[in-house]
Amino acid sequence: MGIIGVLEFDQEITVAGRPDRKDFMTMSPSEGKAQQGKPWARYSIPGKQYADNLTKIQVSVRSANEILNGTGINLEAYKAKADRNEKYLIPEMKGKSVYLKSSVKTSQVAVRNIIGIVEGKNPDKYIILGAHYDHIGMGNGYIWNGADDNGSGSTGVLTIARAVMAAGAKPETNIIFAFWTAEEEGLLGSRYFVRNPEFPLAGVKLNMNFDMISRYISDDEPKKVTMTYTSSFPRFREITAGNIGKYGIDLLIDYQPSANPPGGTDHRSFVEAGIPVIRFKPGHREEYHTPEDETGTVDWDIMEKIIKICFADTWDLANEKW
Repeated sequence: MGIIGVLEFDQEITVAGRPDRKDFMTMSPSEGKAQQGKPWARYSIPGKQYADNLTKIQVSVRSANEILNGTGINLEAYKAKADRNEKYLIPEMKGKSVYLKSSVKTSQVAVRNIIGIVEGKNPDKYIILGAHYDHIGMGNGYIWNGADDNGSGSTGVLTIARAVMAAGAKPETNIIFAFWTAEEEGLLGSRYFVRNPEFPLAGVKLNMNFDMISRYISDDEPKKVTMTYTSSFPRFREITAGNIGKYGIDLLIDYQPSANPPGGTDHRSFVEAGIPVIRFKPGHREEYHTPEDETGTVDWDIMEKIIKICFADTWDLANEKW
């Protein structure tokens, strides 16, 4: 499943008026840090077309300074003011042009969503618990293991699947356990699932998304968790609050209902399809998308508590008529 569209730029920039000078891209000091293990590429699922116009070009600081030489634009001053949220008036640029040579290569790569199902008594209704299992890969000699993002979420889904099976009772609603591919490349796995359904999406009552569930919001707030959910289903909050008290789960939940639940992860694929969602999330820490996202940083207690409340909520919602 999936087509990878590779957009490669010939790394040669000729500054107009200096045809004898070709400035090849070099790395600035900040670009010498650990980088994500991805090629310069754009990815899409089958059938998606790129726009005719190119909207983004990335160049090194050295190349940008060469292009802007003589314009009065100072990149360091611009960055400093941008960091302070201050305005920077850019003077009109005259007599400047940039020649870009590009090539496009496309290739098809087979990737997989991993789907399991516990069949319920009602064959036409589904609850989907999902987590993406991909991460960054390797780059600059670093392995980006992604313990929190998203080994934690994948573990959560797998643990709840085992708990549902161990319950020994058939739920009223089908429960799908999904491990999405290519979330890091644009939610491709979950979007493919939603756009190419094997059953009517009208039967999907809920998507519960698990992404980054093993870090505190801060070391001073080890019990705090945000719960983002579709605001037209206040029952989600009622069940959660009830289960927190019923099972003595030591969490402080910041309930965040929304008609359009925000975020950059797989629940957005379901929001776009009009499907209700729930997402529990504690912290977003400094190891995010770095090689330091290792198991040694995982806070097992917050992860365990989130899995417990998600199992309790899932079981209740899978056995209610709604």
